[in-house]
Amino acid sequence: MKLKLRRRNDVSGPVLLTVATLKGHTDEVRGCGFSPDGQRIVSASSDETLKLWDVSTGAVLATLKGHTGGVNGCAFSPDGQRIVSASSDSTLKVWDAGSGAELLTLTGHGYAVWGCGFSPDGHRIVSAGVDGLKLWDARTGTELAALGDLLGASGCAFSPDGQRIVASLAVGLKVCDASSGAELLTLAGHTHRVNGCAFSPDGQRIVSADGDNTLKVWDAGSGAELLTLTGHDSAVWGCAFSPDGHRIVSASSDNTLKLWDAGTGADLATLTGHYASVNGCAFSPDGSLIVSAGWDRTLKVWDADRIDAQLFMAAASPLLTGTPAKSGGVVIRG
Repeated sequence: MKLKLRRRNDVSGPVLLTVATLKGHTDEVRGCGFSPDGQRIVSASSDETLKLWDVSTGAVLATLKGHTGGVNGCAFSPDGQRIVSASSDSTLKVWDAGSGAELLTLTGHGYAVWGCGFSPDGHRIVSAGVDGLKLWDARTGTELAALGDLLGASGCAFSPDGQRIVASLAVGLKVCDASSGAELLTLAGHTHRVNGCAFSPDGQRIVSADGDNTLKVWDAGSGAELLTLTGHDSAVWGCAFSPDGHRIVSASSDNTLKLWDAGTGADLATLTGHYASVNGCAFSPDGSLIVSAGWDRTLKVWDADRIDAQLFMAAASPLLTGTPAKSGGVVIRG
């Protein structure tokens, strides 16, 4: 934990957790993620750029320019040396994560591309767009395959073993074989557009974020619905498991993030501080930090370790540490 977070305790009200706020984008921030070593953050914005940030100082290390439309998603490669981005200009780009130089432009989608990610071995890239899911060679930029009938894909993720891909769709999710593209599972249960999805670190569960204000947790082997997470007041745009698989973080257009117990579905905490929709979220590799991307043109960095400590204290002494959220968790204000 490197960021210096200012905190103030007020025994007459909730603990105020002041978070680091990263400013520099000139339009909404749509995506974010940590580097594998946890020392950098990458962000994607509707201002047509990506930015690289130093986690220890909050300084902008580089601004990546080249897209001609808003940038909707971004991710580091597993070795931290490259970044992939997905844009409304219908392309993806691969960048050098050290210099910020543009390495590749991936063309093949006919419409906006909403999500992207590297395979665990770094050899392939998956992308989710209006016209479906595509698989690419990460070194050459060659399109390898179009996966299944997955029109209207809004998000995608490889399983930790690289053998499966999950895609969030207009209604529902599908799991595909990452080699053949064969559809393995259909996850049905959401009632609106599914905006995001992620595998658990052990690959046994999938979490999805929906426009119906809920998240769901699924058995990644059978496709069975395990949990429905309710508490947000508006559409949920992003979700992620913690590195230990015990927690889920979600980002919503109700201007908040929530922390959930991944085993029980309990609403643990509501994180407030953004002044508009929260579009994306991610845990750091060691689980000590959370980053969020907002419509308010900022990113915020949250101290997940201190949030956990506050939750522990709240269980023992709610009057000193927090205010109950209406769905049962503690409200933590940034």
